[in-house]
Amino acid sequence: MTDESVYHDRRIVWAVFHVFSFKNPRFFSHYSYQNMAGPAQPPGLPFAMTDQHPFSALGPDQVLTAIESTGLICDGRMLALNSYENRVYQVGIEAGEPIVAKFYRPARWSREQIEEEHQFIRELEAAELPVVAPLLNAEGSSLYDYPPFKFAIFPRRGGRLPELDFDTLNSVGQTLGKLHSIGRLRPFRFRQELTVAGHGETSCHFLLENDFIPSELLPAYESLTNDLLDRIDDVFHDCEQVSHLRLHGDCH
Repeated sequence: MTDESVYHDRRIVWAVFHVFSFKNPRFFSHYSYQNMAGPAQPPGLPFAMTDQHPFSALGPDQVLTAIESTGLICDGRMLALNSYENRVYQVGIEAGEPIVAKFYRPARWSREQIEEEHQFIRELEAAELPVVAPLLNAEGSSLYDYPPFKFAIFPRRGGRLPELDFDTLNSVGQTLGKLHSIGRLRPFRFRQELTVAGHGETSCHFLLENDFIPSELLPAYESLTNDLLDRIDDVFHDCEQVSHLRLHGDCH
């Protein structure tokens, strides 16, 4: 196998990986998301062409100003934390513990969708699951506006990689089971459902229609993604009688 063929194979794998991961901001850095709010929204691509990155207007000054708009006083310390789609920062607070601020990608989610997620986290916290819920303000809200961004503030909590021994794995399984039990109590009203059409077919069509796939790789990409989507569609059909439940994407 030549170095060039290895390179082409890796590009195929990379493209297929993004079939179900087209939200990656590093991949679509020149797109901004349109509103995906509402349960009646038909499956479609949630972004539009733009020359400006959605977070180009969010610098250190804007982050600190946004935090101080909530009544907190920042001490100037700020640390960018790992985040897949949004932007997350640890921010130092005068006369207090640092907080963690999460800035949501503009227009990616509606206010109702974000607040519904926050409410679910508070349900899990009330059931004594090890989650970190956003802080509430005096009005009982956990979501702030700093146009064009929405953001939330969380207490800082440390974490660690678990030891993968039997006792730990058993505890993880029990925790997930409890999360699923709580998620089954009621449906989401505003959050999206995971579907083959919305998260698979739409992504493939977008890549193909916008010349992301090199011409020499098109036959292999189309063949592989069609096979994958057929297999995934079969699995979904086999599970038609399974009831849906609320999940938290950062876990699952």
